[in-house]
Amino acid sequence: MTYPPLVIGVDVGGTKTRWMAQRGKDSVVDQTVPTSSWRRESYSASDCFRLKALIESSIGYLQPRHVVIGANGCNTDQRLLQCEETFGKTTGWDIRVLNDAELLPAAAGGDGGIAVISGTGSIVVARNTEGALLTVGGWGWLLGDEGGGAGLVRAAIRSCLAAAEAREHSDVLHEFLLKHLKITDLREANERLSIEPSAAMFASHTIALFDAIEQGSKLGVGVVRAQVADLRDKVASLLLQGARGPVYLGGGIFERLPYFYQAFIDAANELSSDLDIVLVATPPVVGALNIASVRLARGEGFERAESG
Repeated sequence: MTYPPLVIGVDVGGTKTRWMAQRGKDSVVDQTVPTSSWRRESYSASDCFRLKALIESSIGYLQPRHVVIGANGCNTDQRLLQCEETFGKTTGWDIRVLNDAELLPAAAGGDGGIAVISGTGSIVVARNTEGALLTVGGWGWLLGDEGGGAGLVRAAIRSCLAAAEAREHSDVLHEFLLKHLKITDLREANERLSIEPSAAMFASHTIALFDAIEQGSKLGVGVVRAQVADLRDKVASLLLQGARGPVYLGGGIFERLPYFYQAFIDAANELSSDLDIVLVATPPVVGALNIASVRLARGEGFERAESG
């Protein structure tokens, strides 16, 4: 008996990696693991072997016809090609590697556009009319990620510290940060955050910012407005570089925090009221799976005999 070919979509995020596999319309697997469980050296051959082993353990004897990977941290065409070649050589699979933000349009059923991620980190990604990858931001939590979880927390702490030094009236944000960081003086925040620092750990404290906003924090509102303005300006930069199409929003901050989403909409409307903005609720991994299915339908990649 002949079965439809297997296709796999993989979403590699900074915190977790999720893959889905399907044959025809039938789901085969949907699994999530910490990215740190396999990625140690930024997509080295050893990393690729570890990810292959994890995926193979979930699909058994089946061999995929096409695999599409959205790779966090691959922010140039050269880096994407290197990653694609490494995955292809170490797995023997037909591999297509994209920046993980590029999965958003496909997850929403679209075909290209501008992707804005606000999750643990942040990045704005598109392709120009020649197909070249365009990215703004995505520098990582130590250097940037404004508009992402880590950037929001850093900005919130800085805002409160500056207000305290200026002897301004205490804002409720100050108290919420003390509570969530489990410290008694906000000047201890740097030392507290230096204990096993990571983007995910920084971003975990965003709840303090949004809880404070719900309680009327003016500093918190100012932080969010500045951060969404930064994301808006990144979109504007890509538009000037030739990016076109709808603006797709994704990531946990947009998905779980309506206030942040609305603040971005307001900021984007200052840029242009004609922007078509889409909040993507579908997981990005579905976008990878959709792209793999399109490659199968078009007969792209190399052929692999399969039966089961």
